[in-house]
Amino acid sequence: MRKVQYFHLRSDTLAVDNNDRKPSAVTIPAGAIISVIGVKHPDDTRLVEVRWQDCRLFMFSIDIQERGEQIRL
Repeated sequence: MRKVQYFHLRSDTLAVDNNDRKPSAVTIPAGAIISVIGVKHPDDTRLVEVRWQDCRLFMFSIDIQERGEQIRL
């Protein structure tokens, strides 16, 4: 099992909410802490599943790398 990683976002970052079967864009604000909990597809790590404020969302891993800073909780 993959270890959960935590990131502090330095700038507003877009995510996708797909929980209602209709994708919608969500802006996660600068200063938020997200947890990366998995990948959408095991063969493709570009899209990752994150948790923010009890919501499960999808984000591009490059956005997290460029706009976030990994933290240890």
